[in-house]
Amino acid sequence: MEVVKNQIDELNATLTVNVANSDVEENVEKTLKEYRRKANVPGFRPGNVPIGLIKKMYGTAVRVDELNKTVSTAITDYITENKLNILGDPLPSESQEQIDLEKNDSFSFIFDIALAPEFEV
Repeated sequence: MEVVKNQIDELNATLTVNVANSDVEENVEKTLKEYRRKANVPGFRPGNVPIGLIKKMYGTAVRVDELNKTVSTAITDYITENKLNILGDPLPSESQEQIDLEKNDSFSFIFDIALAPEFEV
């Protein structure tokens, strides 16, 4: 996973978060196994639902949740480590392309941030 800052002007910048599929795959599998233990699917005893059926039912939603958690954590860590003084929260960029979760092996998310101006009193 990689976070890149692109300075647009003195008060605006973008953060690009590049996430490989391998960065979230372990958490997705772990969450799906938890769903498998708790799922109540007609025709199957609790805990004995085939993992393929769980992936079909919940796979995309779990992947989206894990990507969201990973990206959010990466942005927060980057802002903290680099001591960026931002105004508000990072917002998803309008220039963000549509993402296909099924076909891509890596994902790129772009966020706009507003930097607080530096001034002396």
